[in-house]
Amino acid sequence: MKYNKIITTVICATLLLTACSDNYLEYEPEGVLSSENVATAENAESLVIAAYAGIANDEMIGPLTHQWVYGSVRSDDAYKGGGGRGDVDVVDKYEQYNLTIADMGDWMAPRTWTDYYKAISRANFALSVINDIPDSEYAQKTTRQAELRFLRAHSHFMLKLIFKKIPYITENLTQEEIAQTSNDVDNDALWNTIADDFLFAYDNLPQAQDQVGRADRNAAAAYLAKLRLFQAYEQNDQHQVTNINTSRLQEVIDYADEVTGSLQPDFGENFLDGFDNGSESIRAAQFSINDGTTVGRVSFVTGLNSPHGTGLYGCCGFHLASQNMVNAFRTDGNGLPLLETFNDSDIFTNVDANGITPPTVD
Repeated sequence: MKYNKIITTVICATLLLTACSDNYLEYEPEGVLSSENVATAENAESLVIAAYAGIANDEMIGPLTHQWVYGSVRSDDAYKGGGGRGDVDVVDKYEQYNLTIADMGDWMAPRTWTDYYKAISRANFALSVINDIPDSEYAQKTTRQAELRFLRAHSHFMLKLIFKKIPYITENLTQEEIAQTSNDVDNDALWNTIADDFLFAYDNLPQAQDQVGRADRNAAAAYLAKLRLFQAYEQNDQHQVTNINTSRLQEVIDYADEVTGSLQPDFGENFLDGFDNGSESIRAAQFSINDGTTVGRVSFVTGLNSPHGTGLYGCCGFHLASQNMVNAFRTDGNGLPLLETFNDSDIFTNVDANGITPPTVD
């Protein structure tokens, strides 16, 4: 029996050795994409869709589309909420304006930084593929390049608003060059680099797109107006405004004048289900639910912001409207806002078992 086992082992080893060849070591790994095996118009379209998805890959601890942590909570619009100051205490530190946090870990700002650069990577990979497809084989080539540069500019724009000094990454950089790209760039020069991508989109996109959610000239003009407005208020190295550039302000007016749209009949419709992509929407990330997937394409960034025990998440009571923001809705007898005195008293004075009592009108 022992002899038979030895013979069997030798035969198996021999078969394995004789079956090997130089070709055995040369194979295409599954699940890995390269520009060579996706460089077709059909595959390029899928890469563009993936790039759109990248800018909306929100996480509860890495805000992208909804900047509630970096905006509302740091202003007077909202309180952190949650289960106390220690519940996601990074946000509490933002609320207290303690912006240098040594023990942040991978929460909020680091995750936002990473996720935006993942989105930029998607746009750059798609561009690197599309750039090499002949125009004759891809009728939508220039339009898709403009969309991708719009998406890349959007991610860099958002990163600059949050972090100010960021490395600008394009599709023509190698991995080694990306690692060596500095974020120590002149403030105005960085704005201009971001603007170059938006300008390419502005020059090469139609005024409107047939498919909802795609970038168009209208959206590019709106972003350029906003970008030039930031750029108009020139800053020194201490982030202090040293000059207001009137020529930049004129660009703001010029680009804003090109943005088309109309007002909703009711302002509240902009925030209600059933009015998505309405007339006031310039460009919006697209989400879905009950679409055949496990959880749909939902915005996880607001997952912490539902009252306890309700909604899709049943958690966690974050991002609560501040009393100051609620008071700002006070009006006089003619329905006009009280710009100077709105915060002199609270709009709601008591709560009973049936809810909040109606506000009084001054």
